[in-house]
Amino acid sequence: MNEVSANLLKKAAFNEEQIKVVIQSLYRRCTVVDFNLSILESASDIRSRYNFSFWDGLIVACALSAEATILYSEDMQDGLVLLPG
Repeated sequence: MNEVSANLLKKAAFNEEQIKVVIQSLYRRCTVVDFNLSILESASDIRSRYNFSFWDGLIVACALSAEATILYSEDMQDGLVLLPG
């Protein structure tokens, strides 16, 4: 949610009303994972292990927490398999 919103603001010049519409749509259609201590610690471990950025580590930690089986990202290689630490 954070990265999508930031990129839409920066790269697609969305205004705040457009961002709200996107956020509302994502909440209706997707599982949204709230950050907690476990996820933040997992994100740190993932960043250390895979040399990911702050946001990518957090995205992966949330996906693992939600037991996602597929994660699409422009920043990761095709076929990369990540396992919880």
